[in-house]
Amino acid sequence: MSVKDLLFSVLQTQQDPAFILRLENELTLSSAKVVWGNAALSRIFHHSHETWQHRSPLLFLDEATTDFLQKGLKEQQASPIRLRNALNIPVAGQDTLCFDLEVTFLAQENIEDTHVFGRFVDATERKQLQTRMKTAQAEAETVKARFEHAISSIPEGFAMYDRDDVLVAFNAKYAELYKHTEPAIKVGATFESIMRYGLEHGQYPEAKGQEEAWLAERLDRENRKRAPVERRLPGGKFLRIQEVENERGDLIGLRSDVTQYYQQQQELEQKAKDLAKANEEAEAASLSKDRFFARMSHELRTPMNGILGLAEVLEHTALNPQQRSYLKTISGSATSLLSIINDILDYSKATEGKFTFANERFSLKDTIYEAAGLIQPLAHDKNLDFWIEYPLTVPTHFFGDSARVRQVLLNHLGNALKFTQNGHVGLRAAYQTVDGDAQLSLSIVDTGRGIPEEQMDTLFSAYEQANQETEIAVEGTGLGLAISKALVEQMGGAIHVVSTIGKGSCFTVSLALPACPVSGLKGKDRQVPAQKRNVALVGPRTESNMVLTKNLEALNCRVVAFEDADQLLKDCDQFHAVVWDGDHVDCSRPPAKKVLDRQTGQCTHALMVSTPIRYSSARPEAADFAATWLKPVRSEEIEQALRPELLSGFDRSGDNEKTANSMPCKNSIGYGRVLVVDDNKTNRLVAGKLLETVGVMVDFAGNGLEALDLYKALRPKTIFMDVAMPVMDGIHATSHIRKLELDLGLAPCKIFALTANTHKEQVDLCLKSGADGVIGKPVKRNELIEAISLPSA
Repeated sequence: MSVKDLLFSVLQTQQDPAFILRLENELTLSSAKVVWGNAALSRIFHHSHETWQHRSPLLFLDEATTDFLQKGLKEQQASPIRLRNALNIPVAGQDTLCFDLEVTFLAQENIEDTHVFGRFVDATERKQLQTRMKTAQAEAETVKARFEHAISSIPEGFAMYDRDDVLVAFNAKYAELYKHTEPAIKVGATFESIMRYGLEHGQYPEAKGQEEAWLAERLDRENRKRAPVERRLPGGKFLRIQEVENERGDLIGLRSDVTQYYQQQQELEQKAKDLAKANEEAEAASLSKDRFFARMSHELRTPMNGILGLAEVLEHTALNPQQRSYLKTISGSATSLLSIINDILDYSKATEGKFTFANERFSLKDTIYEAAGLIQPLAHDKNLDFWIEYPLTVPTHFFGDSARVRQVLLNHLGNALKFTQNGHVGLRAAYQTVDGDAQLSLSIVDTGRGIPEEQMDTLFSAYEQANQETEIAVEGTGLGLAISKALVEQMGGAIHVVSTIGKGSCFTVSLALPACPVSGLKGKDRQVPAQKRNVALVGPRTESNMVLTKNLEALNCRVVAFEDADQLLKDCDQFHAVVWDGDHVDCSRPPAKKVLDRQTGQCTHALMVSTPIRYSSARPEAADFAATWLKPVRSEEIEQALRPELLSGFDRSGDNEKTANSMPCKNSIGYGRVLVVDDNKTNRLVAGKLLETVGVMVDFAGNGLEALDLYKALRPKTIFMDVAMPVMDGIHATSHIRKLELDLGLAPCKIFALTANTHKEQVDLCLKSGADGVIGKPVKRNELIEAISLPSA
């Protein structure tokens, strides 16, 4: 094998494509011929050795590469040289490959034998890596720009220190916050160097005198990673510093200027102090106001107690018509004044939301008729028809505050009477369940002149009265509706008004009071008689008579109305009962007497009147009636008075047996000795005179200490104890008496507290001291008599 063949065999082992050129005559590539190429060259260019042997290299070199090589050849003057140029070669079935062409010129003395050795080195991966590096660098620059833009837009100061506490990034706000340290804040500076610079230039006044200890604490990375801390800077600014460590160990910190927050906090703290002081002053003023009103309540009601009490005493004496007229004027004026006093005192509570409410089982029906008992005489005086409609479908007992409900009803009924000159005033109860919620409605209806639409918005405002410019003659403070609204809303209810000018008004009080079951009824519902009974109603077609008709019809009665006794006379034998309206039918006249004289054991006669004076038990015609009722008539009174067979199937044990409007009868109870304790002489006189009307023996004491002495000496059966007294008040006196009873083993006497302040707190205090009950001033005769009539405990 020749040397040439041996060389070609060695070169054939080259992995990279390789070739040898021979330059003829001149050192130009145009004269070059390929004298050899290896197998790798054939694979890339898809030419066999035979194809390119003695052919021009332009077969596989592009023009740019040829020019590059030719230029290098001339510059080197045929000296041995090494050139490199990059070129892209498209390869069939693959992406374009990148190669570096390395060419070595082998100069010889005989120019005709000059050869060139060339090798293609695959640079595809390097080129791709370079491309990726350029792309990554561009992306890094983009990320860096975004990062710098992001931290520059942060309103707080931002800084990042690496794990060696070298500052690697910060924003302008960070340097701006540390004015004294700003020259030292540079990327590459250590946290310690920045801190020391700040200490030397007064950046941290709180470190003065303890610089090294302060610096050591700040350099502790664990301290820096704790909860946010606040630091004060020169000039009064406050910074909140918070730093967190990432997974690389970098500390990323935010510095927030919280100066405004601190100022607001200081302002809020000062306001809180001022508010607390104002609250203390307000509470003191409120307490003083409460004491003032309590005192005023006592001082105002005490003389009123004397006036009204003595007026009631005079009613039971022999007076001529003129004197009785004067007395009626005195009583009416005093009652109006007392109502005004009560409104003013109650309104002070309503405006401050200081009303307290009981939540006890009470009879709503009793509460309504008790209020009616106070309103009926006033309605009678104005010749108004007054009625109560309480259907059997409405529960009688509820949970709530009966006193507050009564107060609301009296306010509305009083207003209705005040503004109604003719026609009627009434109260209608209704009860329904809507979507599972029970709703009690109490509607006060009148036939007054009505309320103008433009005055509806201010109707419940304090000191407002409808048509006030024309109502100088109407008494009142204008507080009643405002108080009622406050009471009802604080009980979770509402008041709705419908009014028509010239026809009247309807005020509906809606309350969400829970009903409570009443024991004693047979089965789930009341059973009415299966057989209808005939009842005659003698009197005009008034609203109260129509309500009475509904009550009778609910008892399965067939009611026939007659205008007068003449119409009834010929048909009276067919009725089981006859109800007479004594306000409109004179039962002493012959037609009525004839009907009454013909009554048999099969017919019951009942008389209803609006005042007991009209038909008292002393008058002869009263004996003709099996029952006498006061208007408005309760359904229980009808049940109790009419014939038993009319009511067969009823068990009334669950109904309230109280019939407050029935005619009073003589009480035969032995009242025993009574002690009246009050520091006011007039009050003692009034109570004594009222009790003397029923023959009670009365003793008197002027304060609690005197009451104790008289109790020991006289052993009274009943004590009426004033609450506010000098020397010893009624609360302490009651407690001492109860203790004496226990110590001596005595039977307890009845003690009733007398007070003008009947708010819940006062009532609870009286009952806690040992009182059996509380009577509000001014006291009334029937309340005193009812108290002494009660059995001892």
